Amino acid sequence: FEVTMATSAHEALLKFKKYHCDAVFTDLSMPGINGIQLARQMKKIAPEVPVFLITGWNQLDEDFVKAHSNIDGIIQKPFDIQKIRQELSRFQNSNGKP
Repeated sequence: FEVTMATSAHEALLKFKKYHCDAVFTDLSMPGINGIQLARQMKKIAPEVPVFLITGWNQLDEDFVKAHSNIDGIIQKPFDIQKIRQELSRFQNSNGKP
């Protein structure tokens, strides 16, 4: 994968509109708008792109994801590349993709 980074939600949204993204990983807590709000805006543009929420808050779980339909998964901090692969694979498998 090629990674495109952004230093703010506003910058992330601009890059999301400009570049094709296969997946988005966003922090929950950000200045301005939070990761849930960013996911909502991105899903309006490209609902097929999975958005994963990165957080250190341990109380977030599958019920949280179900309550926030714009979030496709949660990645708990600290994490490594294996956790990212697992979430991408879980998303692909649950959506019938190879």
